[in-house]
Amino acid sequence: MRRNVLEMTWNDFIQEFNDKFYNRMAMKAQQNEFNNIKQGTMSVTEAVRKFDQLARLCPHFVLTEDERVRRMLDMFRPEIAVVIDSGEKPPTTVAECVERALRAEYRLAQAKQERAKLFEEKKKEKSQLKQNQGNQLNNQGNRSNPIGNHFNQNHNKRKGNFNGNKNQKSHPQKKNITVFPTCTKCGKKH
Repeated sequence: MRRNVLEMTWNDFIQEFNDKFYNRMAMKAQQNEFNNIKQGTMSVTEAVRKFDQLARLCPHFVLTEDERVRRMLDMFRPEIAVVIDSGEKPPTTVAECVERALRAEYRLAQAKQERAKLFEEKKKEKSQLKQNQGNQLNNQGNRSNPIGNHFNQNHNKRKGNFNGNKNQKSHPQKKNITVFPTCTKCGKKH
């Protein structure tokens, strides 16, 4: 519907303009996006940029500075919003809100790095402890059997009857003296 421009009011012009150039479904989708905006995995800077972009498309949702600050606080991740909103007084301007959010994001990132560093140190300590315990067990095993594989090779060379054959008659046997080989590591006979 085309009207005479001279007879139109400003509101009539805006209505005509919006009807012609804005898709109502797209506008509704943008309004919904603005109402549900959350920081998620975005940085504070990215989230503020997205917030400003949507606020320009939906100015009627943020008519006052207080409303902008409230909506921005709702947008931020809880761990950031808590830091922004705590303190002697809550932020009253968007600039103050953004400044506090950036500071909170920085501090949280530092804390995360410290935790990761401590975790890696603990992991490294645990690994070294396990390795040391393994080495101690190996050393204890070597002490109890200093001959190592040499013992296994010479085991069958020992004198004496170690045969567990049950078919033999059980009669007293002459006791043999077992002679142990000399250990190459410690010099003792085992």
